[in-house]
Amino acid sequence: MNFDIAFHLRSEQGGLGRGDSNVMFDLLGYVQQFSTMSIRLKPEHEQFIQAQIASGRFTNALFVIDTALRLLEKLNDEYIEWVEETR
Repeated sequence: MNFDIAFHLRSEQGGLGRGDSNVMFDLLGYVQQFSTMSIRLKPEHEQFIQAQIASGRFTNALFVIDTALRLLEKLNDEYIEWVEETR
């Protein structure tokens, strides 16, 4: 199944107009700008995303994917740090 995901690009200056179609506010009220990427998800991943939304923890798929990518980034950073420490 194809699934469009908007990846966040943080906007520090917030100079984005109300008419911009690729602008939204995140849960903390920060202005977010994003681009769209079309990807294919395995059925079990789509079901997981839908279950997270149904649980009420997330309001939409964008926030589920954003959280997953942030966790992956954190794990990657910790792994790189561990590799450097063990050299």
